[in-house]
Amino acid sequence: MIQAIIREIELQKEFFGSKTEISSVYFGGGTPSLLNAEELGDIWQSLEKNFDLSLLKEVTLEANPDDIDRDFIQTISQSKIDRLSIGVQSFDDLDLAYLNRVHDSKRAYNSISHAKDIGLEVSTDLIFGIPTSGITRLESDIRKLTQMDVNHISVYALTVELNTPLYHLIKRKKKAPIIDEKVVKEMSWLMDFMPSLGYHQYEISNFAAPGYEAVHNSSYWHGEKYLGIGPSAHSYDGQSRYWNISNNIKYIHSLKNGEIPCEKEILTSHDRYNEWIMTRLRLKEGINSGELGKIFGEKLYQSFLENVQIFVKEEKVKQYGYQFILTNSGRLWADYISSELFIE
Repeated sequence: MIQAIIREIELQKEFFGSKTEISSVYFGGGTPSLLNAEELGDIWQSLEKNFDLSLLKEVTLEANPDDIDRDFIQTISQSKIDRLSIGVQSFDDLDLAYLNRVHDSKRAYNSISHAKDIGLEVSTDLIFGIPTSGITRLESDIRKLTQMDVNHISVYALTVELNTPLYHLIKRKKKAPIIDEKVVKEMSWLMDFMPSLGYHQYEISNFAAPGYEAVHNSSYWHGEKYLGIGPSAHSYDGQSRYWNISNNIKYIHSLKNGEIPCEKEILTSHDRYNEWIMTRLRLKEGINSGELGKIFGEKLYQSFLENVQIFVKEEKVKQYGYQFILTNSGRLWADYISSELFIE
């Protein structure tokens, strides 16, 4: 697998062209924390050989708390990684049991402590809307993170996907169901509470202290090009989307033959407009209608101005000149509002 990933890096060295400034590298998806120091080093050496990384601002590795011990931290300390994204989810053992997580609250706490001990920046994920807890637990978790100097906190509402273990347990009444009103109440509380601690909501699911916004994820929301390497990885070049096959054996076999096993979708102007609306609306700065007009033309500019007015009247969107920004109430309806602004 490592050799296949390195081969794909070599084959993709022209993806960005010659002028793109690469601002971040993210080891994520799957379980990158299983890589040892030598494997991480081999991948990094290939990246340096094939891309200009001189302007990098951030190198992140995604990890679960149960993967992070002192040996793992020693491996990371020998690499170029300067940021860990840790899936804490909760510091409450009842919550973690409900979510069927392997780690417990102590392991979650220690994973952050180990990372901070060697000077790594840490981003954590928390889940809200869990039936076993509520606002009291959320406040306790967030205060723990602030005490550990965690400057970036992502929050996600618990959702249940069809045919997952949690779905079947809820269906059989072995676990409590998710209550939508509880989810809304907790998200509303988070939007009020987090700014009081100095974290701003720069994207609907992400809060950060000033200057600690995630460089990598922000690139998606701002529509920048990105290259994904590995099975199931997705890429975007501004006009088209690409996705690699998910089968590991077929992925490795294709790369041995010098072929990148991916499919491609060329985006229409309406596709690009809809994605632009959806991603920009999630951001703190919202949508600049002037920028929209320059990119997509007068017809779509007028369509947006007409369609957005109903949400302005409902106070789900606030207008500041050319800027249209979701209110706290609007953030609870972001997906619906985006869909209503889409062009078919």
